[in-house]
Amino acid sequence: MYGLFDYTINSREDLKYINKDSKIRNLYINYNCKLDGYYCCNMYVNSNVEIFNCIIEESLIITNPNKFSLIRNCMIGEVVIEGIGAFNSSLHIEHNIIYDSIRFNSFNCLNKDVTIYIYQNEINGIVKIDNNVNSLSDCAICIIANRFVEKSTKYIIAAHPEFIDVRDNYLIDEYEIKFLKLNEFENYSGYDRRYLGNSLSLFVHENNYRRKQVTPNKILKVKNIPQYISNENDPALKTGCEATACAILLSHILNKRITKNEMVSYMKMGEPGKDSFWDSFIGDIYNDGWGCMSSVSVNAINNYLKSNNLQDKYYVVNTTNMPLYELLSFVSSGIPVIVWCTMGNKEHMYHKKHGSTIWDINGEKLYWPGNDHSLVIVGYSFTYGKIYLADPEENSEKITDRDIYEFENRFTELYSQSILVLKKRTTR
Repeated sequence: MYGLFDYTINSREDLKYINKDSKIRNLYINYNCKLDGYYCCNMYVNSNVEIFNCIIEESLIITNPNKFSLIRNCMIGEVVIEGIGAFNSSLHIEHNIIYDSIRFNSFNCLNKDVTIYIYQNEINGIVKIDNNVNSLSDCAICIIANRFVEKSTKYIIAAHPEFIDVRDNYLIDEYEIKFLKLNEFENYSGYDRRYLGNSLSLFVHENNYRRKQVTPNKILKVKNIPQYISNENDPALKTGCEATACAILLSHILNKRITKNEMVSYMKMGEPGKDSFWDSFIGDIYNDGWGCMSSVSVNAINNYLKSNNLQDKYYVVNTTNMPLYELLSFVSSGIPVIVWCTMGNKEHMYHKKHGSTIWDINGEKLYWPGNDHSLVIVGYSFTYGKIYLADPEENSEKITDRDIYEFENRFTELYSQSILVLKKRTTR
């Protein structure tokens, strides 16, 4: 370790004294900053940060994660997160190579909204989560689409696995993708990759789709459509937020009035206890129905585009599993996003674990999440910590807002569901 130095970042000025071309022994970060392309043995983070393209040979240790933090495109020995729940926070560990394990310790999330994404990393060890009873109601943990390298009997270990969202993690075995079946994390969601249909098309066919960098603040001129109000030839929908959200989005994108009941006519209906809410809208949309998930709304929008000869101009993409901050880059580019969250305000925004119904369908348990709700993101403000929404539950055309950390927490609990409608490019 001869010749290596320790550095501490307490202010913007401190960044000027760090030589990016040399290897740092210990880097201590106590200031909100962006780091790109640093090389160190250990990194100790005590502030919200964005870290890109760094090499951390031994350990990245994050203590008391606060506000928004992003670790992306790095090579890291191990990741340790301590003191989760001291602050409202959004922590994203994405697109990294982890040579050992990721460990989460010291949960205390009462009365704080905490969201953690472990997304599309290559992990050579395990993910270990020591969550406790204090973390169950306010911490949403998502472990999605990670590649695990070493064959093992355990890939993800948690003290309370029933409250952690684990989807689409995989191994590569002789060049074949094999998705991991982790029964201890079964949450009866009914989720299946097959329901997402063209979810990968955005990245395969439109990988260079022009998105603006996320600005600090953005709000689009989108009019809300109330689901509970009856207009001429457009009766109220008691449980039709999904159809209404589709109408809001298409009305804005196509610059024409599309009613909520028009969208109902394109939506497949199903029966409670017989059909999956990923395949059909369940129940009576005009009275006491339940609802549906993103795949049903995608099919309804596709049906609308085809019926109106618009399939050559627009296409719909199920972007479920995409983290919220990535969706905001589309909003920043002028594109609203349909999402799933929960109804109401702070007093009655509940997690899916407070849900109301479990169905047994063809031998599979399906858990309907309580207070499930579909809305449209039309803006955000990092300055004020707000997300701006066209909310069908509101009885006017006005836009409403929610705390961004609370919203992301509930959005993640509702399987991180989202939908985009994009213009097709014309080729010469």
